[in-house]
Amino acid sequence: MDISENPTFLLTPILLGITYFSAFENGKTTCKRFTGNYFLYLLTSISIYFSAIKAYEYDTNIINTYKKYRMPLILLEIVLIMSFFFVKNSALRHVIYIAILLIMALLQTFFLEKQTIDKKEIEDILKKMIVIILICFLIALQFPQYMNQSFLTFLVGGLLFVLLFRLIDFFILDQKYSSNISSITVFLFAGFIMYDTNRVIEVGKSCKTGGSPDYLDLVLDMVINLNGLFKNLALSDWDD
Repeated sequence: MDISENPTFLLTPILLGITYFSAFENGKTTCKRFTGNYFLYLLTSISIYFSAIKAYEYDTNIINTYKKYRMPLILLEIVLIMSFFFVKNSALRHVIYIAILLIMALLQTFFLEKQTIDKKEIEDILKKMIVIILICFLIALQFPQYMNQSFLTFLVGGLLFVLLFRLIDFFILDQKYSSNISSITVFLFAGFIMYDTNRVIEVGKSCKTGGSPDYLDLVLDMVINLNGLFKNLALSDWDD
């Protein structure tokens, strides 16, 4: 099958058009149809992400050329994500966001190739993700009082701890505890999904009073959560 016939390549431009006409009015984001617009942004992001992965897999020269630049790409991705705190121009933010998705997809392609994860394993991981995401959504809806700053501080602290532990495990312990670290990280990203789901709900409520919601900020957080959840499920005992 020609790459242009892949469903995600056909779907992406359609989603881009629908998202723009639904989420923007007079060149600014609108609060109208907030929940629908958020999910349109998220669905469009996922479509761009998977389209990029398919393109990279189709053209192996891209993978072979950029594989040696894996660390610089990670650093570039971090810089681009941090730039969201400083860049205010909407058009430029969207360009940066798409660049983040493309780099994230390229790094994911490297990851899938290195871990030799086949289609069946990917499907199993995605099924687990769907269950976890649904549970996270339900918890966020039922217990919004716990999705507060203290919960976020706990999650960030936990993530910093596992990042430090992973570095120690990699350089000193010969990755002896890699699977255990990934299992803990799965719970942390599940927590982030709960927190960010509640944040979307709160922004939606405040949006009723007017304003221009920052869909990119909300969706970027969720995309990072989903990407981290997938990788750590793949590396943990959950997928044995």
